[in-house]
Amino acid sequence: CMMVELGKQWYQRRVRVKEDNKLKEHIPSLKKLAPTYEDVLEYQAVPETAVATLDRSRQTMWYMVQCPWFTQRIHMIDVTASLPDDYEEVKAMCQDVQSATSCLLGNGSFIKFLEVVLTVGNMMNASVNAKKTSPSFKLTQTLPLLSNVRSPVDHAFTLLDFIVQECVKVSGEVDCLSFVKEFEAINSAAQASSIVSIGVEVDVMMKDLNRLLQRSNEMASTIHPDKSKAAELASFINDVRNFVKFFQANITSLSDDTKMMKSNYSAILERYGESPNTDSEDFFKTLSEFHATLKEAIKKCPLDLPGSVSYLKPPSKTKGAGVSKMMGGNPQDLVRSLQKSAMFQKQSSPPPGGPPASEDSEWIT
Repeated sequence: CMMVELGKQWYQRRVRVKEDNKLKEHIPSLKKLAPTYEDVLEYQAVPETAVATLDRSRQTMWYMVQCPWFTQRIHMIDVTASLPDDYEEVKAMCQDVQSATSCLLGNGSFIKFLEVVLTVGNMMNASVNAKKTSPSFKLTQTLPLLSNVRSPVDHAFTLLDFIVQECVKVSGEVDCLSFVKEFEAINSAAQASSIVSIGVEVDVMMKDLNRLLQRSNEMASTIHPDKSKAAELASFINDVRNFVKFFQANITSLSDDTKMMKSNYSAILERYGESPNTDSEDFFKTLSEFHATLKEAIKKCPLDLPGSVSYLKPPSKTKGAGVSKMMGGNPQDLVRSLQKSAMFQKQSSPPPGGPPASEDSEWIT
């Protein structure tokens, strides 16, 4: 209402705007047309009776000068016009990242899947050196490589295919794949800005609100001699203060959510052995890309899928062949190929955190 009224009173003098048009569409032009100090001195000396003799552009400038605090009000209206959309956008990104962090922190199925990956890696390392095992690995370094290592017998068959089939085999006893559906939340987080950027945007919005309140207080401290203009200015100030009050509460709550989001993300990096400086945008993008690759591997799995991932493909009429037949030979062919890869070789300084290897795991035979 505040923007529309201001548009009717001062902008229609320059451009014929329909009553339902939003003033924010014209804010950039209004900023350019805002009167300077010299304009104020010039047009304040022009009496209202002489306005009709001015050309159209000079009439517009005259009306702008007559509006108390015109330039400041245009900048304030610019904030009130853009901040609600900015708030909703940042809030949505914050919720997406929060959902992703909750998924990673509280997902036992994903930990079981990582244990299978770790078991396979240690099995291959053990075939070269019985003492060469690793307690953990970094997600962002290892997961993208699982689909790149292929069987020397069937080049279409990857390490990820092998791991998926092993997870399917034990699905009746251990839930290793139900996380796949829950990880859809990570896809949304991968499209969001980084956690650092989200926090900065929240801080900027709060500073904008503080400036609005400060400027409205400055306006309120002045007394305009024209009663009608003073009343209109008082109404404007009241609108701004109500706007600030409403969004301060919302942005304060969003700021608290952002702090919780940062804390959860730090816990994730520590849990999975990632560097504390890992950018969240890159981290979630890597997991999202792996999630897509994993779903493709599940779709082409020849075995009957467990219920948690059966939605990925229609049930097959005939029971699929085992791993050995699909590989065109013994599963150890793939193991021998993987022995040549540095993917699971023990590092000189294993990263902290990460899923612990299951001491009595018999998932990979």
